[in-house]
Amino acid sequence: MKKYRDKILEGGNGLIDVAVPRQPKTSEERSRVIRTITAQLEYVWDTYVARTGRRVVMLGAGVASFAMVSLMKRRQEDVQRLVSCVFLLQVDREALPSVGSEFEDWYFKNTTVLVADSDPALDCNMKCMGRVTSCRKYCQSS
Repeated sequence: MKKYRDKILEGGNGLIDVAVPRQPKTSEERSRVIRTITAQLEYVWDTYVARTGRRVVMLGAGVASFAMVSLMKRRQEDVQRLVSCVFLLQVDREALPSVGSEFEDWYFKNTTVLVADSDPALDCNMKCMGRVTSCRKYCQSS
């Protein structure tokens, strides 16, 4: 991970990396965690990213990816201007976060969603869900 972080920073980008150490067990807990992370991301975005105009790379895993997509939906104009790319890692075969039609072209072009090799989402080819690929395939090509 350090290798990727260093490359991102050497490329002149900032980095927003959100990982939740323990995935929520219930839908209520999941909703609460997504709301909390989204609020924290909005603070970071508004205070640091939008004010400085520095381009960023966004990394999110599991439930954190839903909060990142929530932020992107709320700050679409700024996101399109300031985000270099987005990497989301899905765990536990959960549903993938998605965006609306007004944002899907940018999202598909700039977002890679990594899933398990056997995840049914690999068969989904919808722009609103980003470029979905298997972790193994992506790592072999990098």
